Amino acid sequence: MSIRAILWPSILAAIFVAVLIGLLTHDVKAGAGPSFQEAEARQALAGVIDIHAHSLPDMQPRSIDAIDLAKLAQSRGMRGLVL
Repeated sequence: MSIRAILWPSILAAIFVAVLIGLLTHDVKAGAGPSFQEAEARQALAGVIDIHAHSLPDMQPRSIDAIDLAKLAQSRGMRGLVL
């Protein structure tokens, strides 16, 4: 099995999770309630375990530390993540 065949599903899963988290974290107008896309994204993230996440501390600059990333994942209904 080639390295491409092994990595491709992981890359797609990471992109999927990143897009869903982006959908869930954008600002919603006051009183408008969650959009259809947000509800769909929340449902899709329910019970998900992200098997590849980068957080602080790290040699590369990151936008979030491990504790905040875990809190964000929990607030989105995710079951877990691998740091």
